[in-house]
Amino acid sequence: MSVEFFSQRLLNPFRGISCTIRYRSAEAVTTDGRHWDIYVRNELMLDDIEQDQRHKVVTNDLRFGSWSREAGLKRGPIYPSDDFLVLEHYGEVVFDALLKHHREVPFPLRDHYELWLLDRATRPLALLGSVIDPRDMDDDQPLQWRPGMRCHDSFSSASTGAGTGVAATAITHQINQRAGDPPRAQWFHRDRAGAGVGMGGPGISDSLHGRRLETSSFPHFHLQPNAGHDPLLEDFEHWCAPWLLLLPNLDDERRRQLEPHACRQARVIADQYHLFPAIIDHGLFNAARVQARLERAKDTGENESLEHIHLTGSE
Repeated sequence: MSVEFFSQRLLNPFRGISCTIRYRSAEAVTTDGRHWDIYVRNELMLDDIEQDQRHKVVTNDLRFGSWSREAGLKRGPIYPSDDFLVLEHYGEVVFDALLKHHREVPFPLRDHYELWLLDRATRPLALLGSVIDPRDMDDDQPLQWRPGMRCHDSFSSASTGAGTGVAATAITHQINQRAGDPPRAQWFHRDRAGAGVGMGGPGISDSLHGRRLETSSFPHFHLQPNAGHDPLLEDFEHWCAPWLLLLPNLDDERRRQLEPHACRQARVIADQYHLFPAIIDHGLFNAARVQARLERAKDTGENESLEHIHLTGSE
């Protein structure tokens, strides 16, 4: 079995991606491209379970360790057992791949099975979740789009005059009201071109199974826009820009439009700088990273001036 390299979106709300290096039952995972957690899972206990039932059995993760370029490897606990010797080997294979390939993030997205909240006309309205393996598709989850606590704490809409908290409540109500009552959701398998084939889902009729929707039917930014100009949704899209820029399917012009909005959230830019698949204005991003360093130094009481800040691509 070869080592796998892939990414997956963090959804409902969309707040980034996780990058994974996997070998058998060992994984190294990062959400910022710098700090990695390495786990091994004892799937040897599944040997006597039929193949099609394995995904229903949950096994505990054992922490192999954590790694960053600055701190190196910090090992987790070691368990003296025959099983652990096998898991130790898996973890070492993943760690070796991590040392060789950590600069290659972000890896390609592989979560091509998507659960979409549907609008009243059964069109994809809001992306609720995604999985890599179709066996992990789960219908037992709340059919409600969520903006997230960060949104409630910091999103405001200058265009509508809605302040922090109020704007998040308004965008939540707008999206979920368009879903209808009761809400319905459907899984789609997206192909490389972006088209999707409908699968099962909570609340949908059998007539929707197997339908094919073209790429244009799926909103690029995970939310279906309203007809006409919608200043609240536009402001929300601008607020989401630091995470939207993580998506690999944006053209240069769209990136150029989003980057100034994204860099208003300097700390988010700094935290996930290594995961952007492309950057148009590097000067703008470096300025945001410097701003983030200064803000954090102020928070901690450190005395850090612009003269002492030197940024490189490896930081």
